[in-house]
Amino acid sequence: MKIRKAKKDDFEKLIKLMDGFWSNVKKNKSEYKKAYLKELTEKNVDRFLLFENNELIGCLSLVKYWIAHTKGYQVILEEIIVDKKCRGKGYGKILIDYAIDYSKKLKAKELWLETSKENKAQGLYKKKMEKDANSVIFKIKFNKIS
Repeated sequence: MKIRKAKKDDFEKLIKLMDGFWSNVKKNKSEYKKAYLKELTEKNVDRFLLFENNELIGCLSLVKYWIAHTKGYQVILEEIIVDKKCRGKGYGKILIDYAIDYSKKLKAKELWLETSKENKAQGLYKKKMEKDANSVIFKIKFNKIS
């Protein structure tokens, strides 16, 4: 098993993993590729890929930013995906542990994860992270790839 940073030539493997997670990924492949290549150039975003026997089975996307009042980084676990056929085998735990270790190496003050109420991986998240009872999340969606 190997976890490494994503590279430009990983897009075709990643798009197969993301089919069903990103909306209309095959229909809008060129738009997703542009967005993926831009993501790779962003200094505050890191995407990591999990391979087993050279097969991509999961990915993790982390966004980090410096917060002046905490004098440290906050890291947001933006995306964690495990191939449907590989779920229930501990790969999600491996990716969460990687995100935690990565955040600790940055000396981050916090690691955040937002998820939907319907997400079946909440049991894993509760084992690894604590729920922030004081947080309420608001958002506005401006544009999306359709």
